[in-house]
Amino acid sequence: TVSRLSPEDPEIYHDLADVYFMCGYLEECKKYCRKCLALDPECAGAFVLLGMLEIRKNREEHAGKFLNRALEIEPKNPIALNELAYVQHLKGNDEECLRLLKKAIDIAPDFPDVLCSMGVVYYYQSEFDEALGYFDRTLDLDPYHVGAMLGKGNLYLAQSEAQEALEWYDKALFLDPEYPEAIQGIISAYRALGLEQDAFEWIQKASDLGIDPED
Repeated sequence: TVSRLSPEDPEIYHDLADVYFMCGYLEECKKYCRKCLALDPECAGAFVLLGMLEIRKNREEHAGKFLNRALEIEPKNPIALNELAYVQHLKGNDEECLRLLKKAIDIAPDFPDVLCSMGVVYYYQSEFDEALGYFDRTLDLDPYHVGAMLGKGNLYLAQSEAQEALEWYDKALFLDPEYPEAIQGIISAYRALGLEQDAFEWIQKASDLGIDPED
């Protein structure tokens, strides 16, 4: 209805694309990004969303092109920097990933998603103290950040603290009951605790949701 009232306003189409992305309607998101860019070819936000769509499709090269275009338009866009850092992480380029994240933190030091991303990179590098510090900073800023809750769960599980890990996976799943990585984590935590029946129940839930419990 709003787009009919303001058919020449690119911001309307960007906002609609953003809503569709958050709701998981990726093709609708793409359609409205294209409408936005037809009216405003310099809309960095639309290029960011297109990049995020390509990440969802496991097409890192395409994602990188869209995100780099967003940064050509807005070099200090912290969301674009964060997403491009994730692309570099997926490619195994963690040095470049950290460079981009540090740049994003310089621009937006209180942006929870960037801080959480830093924690994830340090977690994969087994620098657990650094990772925990970033996850805690994320949750100080956003107590409902499920990515940081997952990160803490994974971190504690990697340190053989399965009970602590279980608590953080529970918190993440309370907020997002279909969070695939948290479901996979909670199965691993129950197994680590020797609670095979609980693990089996979550494996069944994962199957019902179409989630691979072993991924």
